[in-house]
Amino acid sequence: MKILSSSEWAVQCDMLSSYSKIVDKLVEEKKEHLDTIQTYKKVCELLAAHKNYRLCTITNIKDKNSEASENGRDTIVILVDRRKEVSNDSLRSYPLNLNTLINNGGEIELYAINSDMYYSIKHQTELCGKSKIPYIEASIDYSVEETTVRIDEFHSRVSFYDYRGKGYGSLLLDSMVSFLKDEEKKKSPSIPIKLIGMLSYVDIDEEKDIEIRNGFYERKGFKLKNMSKDGKDGKIEAMLEDIKTKSRNK
Repeated sequence: MKILSSSEWAVQCDMLSSYSKIVDKLVEEKKEHLDTIQTYKKVCELLAAHKNYRLCTITNIKDKNSEASENGRDTIVILVDRRKEVSNDSLRSYPLNLNTLINNGGEIELYAINSDMYYSIKHQTELCGKSKIPYIEASIDYSVEETTVRIDEFHSRVSFYDYRGKGYGSLLLDSMVSFLKDEEKKKSPSIPIKLIGMLSYVDIDEEKDIEIRNGFYERKGFKLKNMSKDGKDGKIEAMLEDIKTKSRNK
């Protein structure tokens, strides 16, 4: 039996500490992978409720409020595609507006999901706004003048779950823009695509919420129109090519 010197004991302690950290990291990584697998398994079950859907993109996002944000968490964007074919003789003579209740092109829905959000979807039977995860619901309409995409619902704060400021809104909008460029623009390259929407009162519980919401759209390239003096109510409008996405900002 050897009696260790103080320097040798310090080395031993460092080695044990390093080993302990490695084991703890592996245990944490295993837990994260299992959480991710569990989430994606649930997502697959929810997607089975939709007849037509596609996986739009997978990316990493960092949750600034999470202790595990060092490596980021996998966030998957699901796009549920409910568009339908519209013949040329069925095209509108005028573009869709915010007051129109029907559209002739169908709808698309986008959802951002990661393992941190599993608790929000584990009791659901299908993907929808009530799942309390960031989402976009949009109506597509075709006219002889333009393709109009009306944003009917767009939320990063759902019920008492607040995901704002973590990049989910940008991720969803960027994914929708990418989808429209790949699908709609390729189909009719000469037809302009306009995005429109009505600002929602549910996003403005406090005064600072107005700046957060309006600033988001302005930074993304939208024009704010018909705004009330307090900035609470109004409309958003942008041509597809004017919307700023992360890929264009790099």
